[in-house]
Amino acid sequence: AAASSNPNAQTAQQIVRGLGGKDNIDSIDYCSTRLRTRINDPELVTESEIRKASVSGLVRPSKQTVQVIVGPKVQFVYDEVARILAQSGADVELIGERPESELGSDIGAAGAAAGTATLAGTTAGVVVELSKPTVGSVTALEIVSDEAFASKSIGDGFALVPVETAAVFDICAPASGQLDMVFKTNHAFSITTATGLEVLVHIGFDTVKLKGEGFTRLVEAGQPVEAGQPIIRVDAKTLRAKGVDLTTAVVMPTKEQVESVQFAQGFGTIAAKVTMA
Repeated sequence: AAASSNPNAQTAQQIVRGLGGKDNIDSIDYCSTRLRTRINDPELVTESEIRKASVSGLVRPSKQTVQVIVGPKVQFVYDEVARILAQSGADVELIGERPESELGSDIGAAGAAAGTATLAGTTAGVVVELSKPTVGSVTALEIVSDEAFASKSIGDGFALVPVETAAVFDICAPASGQLDMVFKTNHAFSITTATGLEVLVHIGFDTVKLKGEGFTRLVEAGQPVEAGQPIIRVDAKTLRAKGVDLTTAVVMPTKEQVESVQFAQGFGTIAAKVTMA
């Protein structure tokens, strides 16, 4: 009964079904956009059943590894999958969130992730302007240190290197829209613009390992936000002392939504212009 009114629970049930059922799942974890599972019997996995969950794509880097590209709502879908498995008494290792750097061979297989996302409400040809999430220098994703972002397996977009002199800075919404999700560890959040474009903001690399240290949530998920509104406060001085790379990635995780990304010229607040597919 609960699942009938909870779309994330419905998605989770469909994914478990497609993976061959609760007893076929050995372990499960997630990153910013993907559920990453290890299964017992590859023959029991039915990809067509998984795709019925309206996921963005599917990657199978090995026979016993299935990566389901869910998008920004992955945290909630993982929670529902974990609840289903825990309540069923299945012998599954529920690992939780892990960094993008542990995608491993998924990165090379990213091109095999055929898109099946439902893009209702998006508008082809519309240009969405994305603001700088904080003061700093805009740079191409291809040159960042994290391979998962540099390869654009997480999605196309841009990166921003915050100014090194700031002891504390705020990461702001790059566009107006709905704040869909703030990750439990406060190192990432996602918004959906009025045109339906999904935007993921990821602060630093491998920052999930900090378990929330150095990040303060300023706005709760589910609220409308304006471009430039502070969402997360970063204790940059403390994190830099630990050697944390605070380069912030702004990406569109649903690749089928994006036709092109063009960097804005000059020193204004606009970082990039995204033409929707």
